[in-house]
Amino acid sequence: RNRLYTAMSFDFAALLSPDNAVRKSAESQFEQCRQAQPQLVATQLVAALSQPGGSPTSELCAVLARRYLPPLFALAEIHFSLEAREHVKAGLLACLGSASHPPSLRRKLCSLVGRLGAEFHAAGSWPQLSAFIAAACADGAAPEVHESALSVLSHMAPALVEPAAWAACGQSVQATLVDGLGAARAPAVRQAALASLAALLRTSAAAEQEAERELRSPADDKARKAAKASRKAQKAIGQSLGEGLPAMLGALEGALQAGGTDATAALESLAEVAENQPRLFRPVLPQVVEGMASLAVSAQLPATQRIAALEVVVTLAETQPKLCLKVEGFAARMVSTLLSRMVTLGEDCGEWDEAEPPDGMADDDCAEDDLEAGYAAEALDRVVSALEGAGVAEALLPQLEALANGAAWQQRHAALVAVGMVCETCAASLLPHLAPLLSLVASGASAPEPRVRWAACFALGLLSDEFEQLSAQHHATALPLLLRGIGDASRRVQAASALGVSNLASQMEREALEPYAQQLLAALHGLLAASPPHYVAFAAASTLSQLFDTLGDGVAPVYATFMPMLRSYFEGAIGAKAHRLAAALLSAIGSLAAAAGEEAFQPDAEATVAPLVELLLRQRPMLCESSLLEPLHACLARLAAPMGAPFGRYFAVVLPTLLEAAGVEPEVQTDVVEEQPADGEEEEHIDTHYVPNKGCGFLRVRVNSAQMEEKLMGVSALHEYADALGAGFAPFVPACVEAASSLLGYKFHPRVRTSSAFVMGDAVKALVAAAKAGEQGGEASAASLVGSVLKPLSEAVHREKELEPLDGMLSVLLDVLRLQRLEGCALLSPPQLNGLVALLKHALHLDARRTAARADAAAEEEEGEGAAPDEEELDEEWELLLTAVHTMRELLRLHGAAIVPTLEAQLLPAVGQWLAADENHQAAALYALADLVEFGGQDAAKRYTQLALPHIHAAVALEDGKQKRTAAAAHALGAVGKHGGKLLSRAATADAAAR
Repeated sequence: RNRLYTAMSFDFAALLSPDNAVRKSAESQFEQCRQAQPQLVATQLVAALSQPGGSPTSELCAVLARRYLPPLFALAEIHFSLEAREHVKAGLLACLGSASHPPSLRRKLCSLVGRLGAEFHAAGSWPQLSAFIAAACADGAAPEVHESALSVLSHMAPALVEPAAWAACGQSVQATLVDGLGAARAPAVRQAALASLAALLRTSAAAEQEAERELRSPADDKARKAAKASRKAQKAIGQSLGEGLPAMLGALEGALQAGGTDATAALESLAEVAENQPRLFRPVLPQVVEGMASLAVSAQLPATQRIAALEVVVTLAETQPKLCLKVEGFAARMVSTLLSRMVTLGEDCGEWDEAEPPDGMADDDCAEDDLEAGYAAEALDRVVSALEGAGVAEALLPQLEALANGAAWQQRHAALVAVGMVCETCAASLLPHLAPLLSLVASGASAPEPRVRWAACFALGLLSDEFEQLSAQHHATALPLLLRGIGDASRRVQAASALGVSNLASQMEREALEPYAQQLLAALHGLLAASPPHYVAFAAASTLSQLFDTLGDGVAPVYATFMPMLRSYFEGAIGAKAHRLAAALLSAIGSLAAAAGEEAFQPDAEATVAPLVELLLRQRPMLCESSLLEPLHACLARLAAPMGAPFGRYFAVVLPTLLEAAGVEPEVQTDVVEEQPADGEEEEHIDTHYVPNKGCGFLRVRVNSAQMEEKLMGVSALHEYADALGAGFAPFVPACVEAASSLLGYKFHPRVRTSSAFVMGDAVKALVAAAKAGEQGGEASAASLVGSVLKPLSEAVHREKELEPLDGMLSVLLDVLRLQRLEGCALLSPPQLNGLVALLKHALHLDARRTAARADAAAEEEEGEGAAPDEEELDEEWELLLTAVHTMRELLRLHGAAIVPTLEAQLLPAVGQWLAADENHQAAALYALADLVEFGGQDAAKRYTQLALPHIHAAVALEDGKQKRTAAAAHALGAVGKHGGKLLSRAATADAAAR
């Protein structure tokens, strides 16, 4: 034993030497020693940590120990003996028991001990740790040691919330933490207890969510039962930990009374609980809302604590919107509280006016005294979105009037920003008040203060996005305001005005925009010619792109005015490394060429395309690093159509780079960590994902995001070029299909799989288009291609668990059916057609399992609990349902009554279940029934008219604002009225149509 611990020592201080040569030599020696003598390194690291006082060397040793000690315990005993293991564990506990170490060193030690404790917990192989924690948390222990013991528990959270572990020690752990929250404990101890409870609740919630995900796509019944049991157990653990919430709130009260930063940390811990276990607040929600709202407007608290208090209640609104709305006056209280914070802008506008934000619509919080107002504006958007606008407009409109008439410019600024923040979610409620809101904007646009003028343009730009009435009926008021803003003395106002024009123009018809085209184009040309800051030029270029798209070939006369300027600006942006501006200029170049058309572009095509391709080939690493590859390819794809056949030789040069990019294998690293780091601590260009690891922390998957973006760009660009080239893509089909087929199963990014499927569909379209253009053997090539891609597509569909890629794969089948019908090509044999129906049946089966899991989860929630549905997931689900319905429609249009028995046997049982499901499924079912009535033959028309009628009447009678279902009912009504025969009388038709 003496030999083990008295062997040659390593000079850790040399690792911090300012001399590069000394430091590099020490790093090399340390690495050699770590590989050859791990026991020596471990014992010497612990010895260095035992030194009192805490030096830079000790801090370094704590970092090294945290990185290298845990893996040593996985080594065989011949390399890391039992004696050495016990020595290290004892040494770590001795270090942790010292009150002399500085806080930064203690935090690192707690992290290390917690990670090791989590790994040893299940096996019970570190009983001394439990004894240490019990002694450290007993009365009379040093507060520093007590705090450390509680912090260790937070790092052990993944192991502690395992159901078996919690059953054994959960009550003891919970009692220890609640005791640490007691008023008699030191502030640092109370804060550590609060943070540990929050960590346990967060970890339990993550495990519950993981079980929920597994439940939605289980491998088999055994996996389903295991996931259901896990979800139930984690929910029970969360409820048990929630019994500590009153003590947590008490700790917050004590921290507020004591003052200092502890109150901020306590509020942040409560916000974490609100995010991860919001249902725990149910019994005290009115009191919490009232208390946090009061803290948020307290002049005695610093701004950081007012923001932290607001974050608690904003998070609750996001995670428990239905429950929050049951609190009397919740929406009104939140609106008034947030508006009162939005007026807290500083008086000095100079710093704001000189700032150069990345986006002209961003009210950059560059000044410290603007921080609270900026947060409140963002929080208003979050709350309104979470509540889906319920009660917001009624509370906001009276306050807008008061703010607009206020003496301080900050009040008018707040009113205008609030309008912009709420208009998306509250569009229906604000529509009757559109004229007064436009008057408010017009008044703000004439204000003497530049921040108010900016806010007016900000509000007008966002209103233009939401209200087609602005573009259709009020453009004569809106566009002159924005044109005046483009000529404003403030650069910030110029940028916001230009982007406002972009939003408005995107909603306008060409005929309505044309009277303003000359003024708008001249104003934007003048703005660019004045060499403004990059963010202003970005706004101008983005708006030009939108104007070119809307005006179409009407911009041909100004092509020669703008294209040389845009090319020159692009070269300058590349030279200045203004990559965001360069991307906007590429978009404008592509839009101008596509809009102006062949006649305007072809004489100039070589001068535009050749430098871009040369840049692509010469500076690809720079383009990758600056995220310019994707916009450059998007621009070139738009240039392909107006350039015509000559573009083919450029694509032949570009294609190898795309195939190379699509074939990139991004670096993927996996390891196990004890906790997820706080936001902002991840490495740049690394995407990190955490998966609960069954009681041993989290499985961390780290992906090189730059390489992944390059891969995704390569596949996506193939899709864009194929779409633009049409029949011209045919010569490149074999290479592209080979690349796409190999990526259908790529597991690290769903969009790679989605784009790969699209490329396969594009390839079939290109071969059919070539056949239509007279190319010999084109149709046979297309049919052969369809036959070759069906197998990899089928395998990919059966593997796929995510909605977007599955929709992309089924879309290929839909494209094949459409081509077969529209172009008269024989692309599918009868056996292949049966295989297609089987794939569709599989997709509907997955949908049924997902819907059932969602219904089970909702049934287990208490009334009013639970966050709003995941809108992104519902949108993806809707797209998938539409693809399935459209595929059935194409089958019916191709084969009529002959295929109805097959659909009835394979697909319609699932469709029948849709009628009793949510709005998405009900709407999809109505579309499917309408197609059966319209295209399924006379017998099917009679049967399915009888089935559809009650559901049509029910949908139009509900008047519940479900637009998808109402639109589907109207469509079905038309089909039934035309094809349903005498089953729908004229009177019944008139009644339903009136509804």
